[in-house]
Amino acid sequence: MSEALLIAARNVWPMKSDPIEIGIENGIPWAIAQNGNPYMPALCGYAQIPAEGHPLSTVDHFRTIDDAVRTPGGITWGPITPFELAGKMLPGRTLAEIGGWVGFDTGHSWDYWDDLELARVGLTRVPFPGGYVPESLPNAKYWTVDAIRDAAKTLASQIGYMRTPSQAVI
Repeated sequence: MSEALLIAARNVWPMKSDPIEIGIENGIPWAIAQNGNPYMPALCGYAQIPAEGHPLSTVDHFRTIDDAVRTPGGITWGPITPFELAGKMLPGRTLAEIGGWVGFDTGHSWDYWDDLELARVGLTRVPFPGGYVPESLPNAKYWTVDAIRDAAKTLASQIGYMRTPSQAVI
């Protein structure tokens, strides 16, 4: 594992909180981090697209990346073109502005994180006002720290395999 690559990846980490875990798979940095929702905490998986020379390095919207890789629930965080919302134009963000990081979340209605599993990484679920605590749905996907780590590594590996042969990590 390249310590310099990990340091560089951490230096451009775009989220408010630090990653819970970070590593390298197939020459590509990956990370897992919390979603920041105290009522429905979950972990998200990320990988970093190289800034230059990678087929995805010039992509301007995360949906294009989602078409190129397979992740649980699809890519839900990444570059986004400017867009209009409620009559207001929002600026979007480029891949360079977010340090090349793209990711997926496990906070969908079909995803579930058990309180004991969340506690493994120091997260605690806060009851909604009024005391409501979400329960799992029938046929929900029960997530574990190990499963999200594996999914983030798989995302990084897929991004790594897209490099041209001259860029491949041997």
